[in-house]
Amino acid sequence: MHITVREDIARSFGEAETDREQRAAGRADRFSDRADRAADASEAALAEARRIGSAILFGQPILVGHHSEKRHRAALDRIDSNMRTRVRARPTDTQLKRNCGSLEGAP
Repeated sequence: MHITVREDIARSFGEAETDREQRAAGRADRFSDRADRAADASEAALAEARRIGSAILFGQPILVGHHSEKRHRAALDRIDSNMRTRVRARPTDTQLKRNCGSLEGAP
């Protein structure tokens, strides 16, 4: 196998290493931003679930046939949806922070 090196675009090892480090730093910044957004979304979902839940008395059963039944069921569905969003967002946040840390620690 024959490799041809074009001298007009060839870089030294130091230049290539500097470029690689700059790209890694950029990726670490992007992972950090994404981790922050995922954590914020997770916390917002939890806060919304708690806000909705605070309007329902603890242990209050759904009053079947009562005019509030539909609203109560909808509130429970929204709480469930927000809690599921929170649970799905936490591993993403953790993984992105781990990726960011490994990139920042790269030589």
